[in-house]
Parts: sequence; structure tokens; C-alpha cells
Amino acid sequence: MEHKPLKRKVTLAEPTFDENTSFGITKKGSTQGKLNNGFLAQNAGSIITDNQSGINGTIPGISNIWLSSNNDCNTDNFTVHVRGCCPKGKESIQLTFFDEAWNVHELKIYPYKEEQIHLLHYSSNYGNIVSIGWNF
Repeated sequence: MEHKPLKRKVTLAEPTFDENTSFGITKKGSTQGKLNNGFLAQNAGSIITDNQSGINGTIPGISNIWLSSNNDCNTDNFTVHVRGCCPKGKESIQLTFFDEAWNVHELKIYPYKEEQIHLLHYSSNYGNIVSIGWNF
């Protein structure tokens, strides 16, 4: 009797990535406020507010925020990308980002004539963003 090898169906697991979750908003559209209880994950696309992708007029002058990372063998290097500009008549926007370890990372945006992408680089072992504050 001849034995044939069994054929097994092998399914490779897909890599898992964190996903963005919607932020709650305090003082939407005002000169000072906060995005809370959400999650901005590395390489997961645009921020989510009000259960919609994008910033949706939450922070005046800012149209989008996303997070990327460049993993190093010792630590994670992160970059927050902010698309927008300082509203007319304001000196600057101070954005404060809190990562999962509650480390504080700040970005100040000064007036420009047109919307630009502003970058904030930082290193952290827990670099995904869990809260964002703003102040004019």
C-alpha cells in the first residue's frame, strides 16, 4: 500500500497593526481645546474625529493629522504630520501631543500664506498618540 503525503492548507497570519479610533472633542472650533480618548496609530492613516476620517474643522486652520514611524532596533522614531496653517490674525498655534506613555511632544505652527505640512519628530517606546491639545 502506497502512502501519499497529506496535503495541508497553510494559512499565513496577516501582520497585525493598530488601528485609529475616533477622538472625543472638547471645544471644537475654538482657540483652545483637546482631543481625548482616541488613538492615532503609526502608519494607520488619517486621524478620526466624530467617527469620520480627518479633523473636520475641529482645530481652526488644521485640515488633517497622521502619524508615521521608522522602527529602529532600540526605539521607535515617530513623525506627526500636520496639514494646515495658522489662522489669519493669530500669532501661532501650539499643538501638544500625548503618546501612550503620556510623554508630551509639542509643535508650534506660525502663520504662512498657504496650507503646508508641518512635521514633529520624536522617539518613544510607546509613540502612538492618545490625546492632542491646541492653543492659539
